[in-house]
Amino acid sequence: GMGGGMGGGYSGGMGGGMGMPVDPTGKISRQVAWLNKNIPMAEPLSIADVVGPLSKLDITAAMKILKDVEASAASINFPTKYVLSAANRLMASGMVAGSVPPMAGVRRTWNNADQQPADTEASRQISKQIGRLNTSVPMVEKLSYSDVKEPLEAIPLETALKILKDLEASAGAIKSPTSYVLAAARRAVTGESIPAKRARTAGYGGGMGGGMGGGMGGGYSGGMGGGM
Repeated sequence: GMGGGMGGGYSGGMGGGMGMPVDPTGKISRQVAWLNKNIPMAEPLSIADVVGPLSKLDITAAMKILKDVEASAASINFPTKYVLSAANRLMASGMVAGSVPPMAGVRRTWNNADQQPADTEASRQISKQIGRLNTSVPMVEKLSYSDVKEPLEAIPLETALKILKDLEASAGAIKSPTSYVLAAARRAVTGESIPAKRARTAGYGGGMGGGMGGGMGGGYSGGMGGGM
């Protein structure tokens, strides 16, 4: 009931065209009013300015911004501006009201965006490759994308693509393509890489690096490095 009265004045103008109720729970206005009353800030927050943008956000995200203001009140010169720019940042990253389950979703979307922009590219290439194999390479049975996706994304992209290439080359002879890919991906993780590039370079390094080659190159630097 309270939100009604308080929201009245300003939601009129702002909410008009938006079709999105401003602060439907009244929580945001209450929290802003509480901050203004209890927290010594450089200037009071302008309720009329911040409630609209905060209402568009997921409620947990909006409350977090107000918590941050409370925590760093002493060092924020323009609290209203601070809230507005934080709200805009979150809007841009998709934290819109109703779009995410509170918090669980929030954390996930951020982490991935921060850490692994390359991953999406890798997984796109991997799924494209698997799709191509399934449609145009005659195999005993189709590759199960859901089973091999994770293991392939966990190894370097070029290794993953090489595994799929090897599969394509010997497709006729491989009884279970999915198991083949899983085993190869496991090998890549434990480092017994299919004597591919990595193994060979270790061998050369062996021969060239003298003593080091001994230990590292072991089996294969022996034969190769020997003559060198």
